[in-house]
Amino acid sequence: MIIIPVLDLLDGQVVHAVAGQRDQYRSVDSHISDSSKPLAVVNAFRETFGLQRIYVADLDAIAGRSLHTEVYRKLIAAGFDLLLDAGYRDTASVTSILELGVQAAVIGLETLPSLNFLEEVCVTVDQRRIWFSLDLKNGRPILWPGSLFSEHPLEIVETAARSGIQNVIVLDLADVGTGRGVATLSLCREIHERHNALNIYVGGGVRGVDDLVACREAGASGVLVASALHDDRITPADLDWLNDCGSMR
Repeated sequence: MIIIPVLDLLDGQVVHAVAGQRDQYRSVDSHISDSSKPLAVVNAFRETFGLQRIYVADLDAIAGRSLHTEVYRKLIAAGFDLLLDAGYRDTASVTSILELGVQAAVIGLETLPSLNFLEEVCVTVDQRRIWFSLDLKNGRPILWPGSLFSEHPLEIVETAARSGIQNVIVLDLADVGTGRGVATLSLCREIHERHNALNIYVGGGVRGVDDLVACREAGASGVLVASALHDDRITPADLDWLNDCGSMR
């Protein structure tokens, strides 16, 4: 199972995301980095845990503001593999991001205006470089106003899979940064049972190594983690243990 550190960007700084309440996000307070600058934080992930595939949520871009393109360039130049959610609303924006060297563009449900857009992107670019994020809040899909998507998570995943998506992130914003446990495990099991060819990645609420094991047992290919890495609830020794017992690749 792959462990993917999360970088939430706001006003050019890394912030501590809590429960999707973005107006209350503050600069990250980390045990592994004395700075909230993006390059310093990702270097800490790599130096401390040996992790260099990073999920980046550009919260300014998701809100319709400017992209932090220069930050992306610096991280890519430093050798990091970026999975980037930048609030894409058209195919051209996805293509331009991938041309920068971003490993994969993450298209989030909360900013997805139509099914046609998802299908068009999957036809236009390499499907392996398009990830879909099933954005939830308290288990309910976060839908773009006027979207014709179903309000049932399993039906949304079915639609994404038919469009050509191979990698799905299951992310409940209500659990992000709370450390109260992963609430989407049963949903992940159902997705895995129905679509065992999909790679499922889970985010939100991870408390520690036991949750990583639980996600694996629910069929997850990987887990997105931030707070538990910053505050020592998951340590390098934990990841070594997972690696030794064959739970992480």
